[in-house]
Amino acid sequence: MMTKHGPVNIHWGNMLFMIMAHFIGISGAIYYQMPVNFEWHFWLLVLELWASRAMGITAGYHRLFSHKTYECSLWVKVLMLLLGASALENSALKWVADHRRHHRYVDTNRDPYNIKRGGLWAHILWIVFKILGEKEDLSNVQDLLKDPIVMLQHKYYLWIAILMDAILPMVITWLLWGNPLMGLIASFIAAVLAWHATFFINSLAHMKHWFSTQSYSRANTAVDSPIVALLTFGEGYHNYHHAQAWDYRNGVRWYQYDPTKWLIFLLSLIGATWDLRYASDEEIKALRLAATLETA
Repeated sequence: MMTKHGPVNIHWGNMLFMIMAHFIGISGAIYYQMPVNFEWHFWLLVLELWASRAMGITAGYHRLFSHKTYECSLWVKVLMLLLGASALENSALKWVADHRRHHRYVDTNRDPYNIKRGGLWAHILWIVFKILGEKEDLSNVQDLLKDPIVMLQHKYYLWIAILMDAILPMVITWLLWGNPLMGLIASFIAAVLAWHATFFINSLAHMKHWFSTQSYSRANTAVDSPIVALLTFGEGYHNYHHAQAWDYRNGVRWYQYDPTKWLIFLLSLIGATWDLRYASDEEIKALRLAATLETA
């Protein structure tokens, strides 16, 4: 298949599954939004599933495994791998390989979700279309290849996802409300929400829009946006993140909405996380000054 980006292959498995998930999720949301079917506990379950999956990606796949911004106990690592798998965004190994490639080659054709190929490509098309000639490259995840827990999740990713996304929600709603189908529908809705929360980071957080800023770097298209941060559990402060990817925070100001950093910090209070890496105030001021001088 020929596109403006060159010849591509359709990843039929990804495409068909995403179409099915969106259909079930949207249909289920409409059904349970109707007054005759509206149930608060259903929507609370959807929010819980969405939040837990999002945290598996933001605190786990992203800030722990991709950038090593903190260290954690075994139970936190296992939990992040379980929740990350439940987001249905691939194993940690493959997710991190793509993300590290994004940072290294941002805004170039070697960036898997290169925004310069268009917002729709960066948001979702890169998942369902594969450019011919591109091969899977795991050379940038040598550290994870040596981690037996990560490799176990990679090997059994599909079965973990089925357990977390189908069996567990159905058992919960069957035991609590006698309706296993409710759990499955809630799971599909949460999956679609979690997908687009992640996809917004690849698309909207690399596009200038209302309230977006580039206060820390003009070197690439990444922007800070409080609106995107609200949709992505704090990941919307993306300009700072690209400038200081090793910082466990994305929102560095105390008032910035970044529940992912709050979770990591709270876990540190009970000794479950430690060695939280962060830039000093002086380093942050220097970044802001350098960004200002770039446009002076």
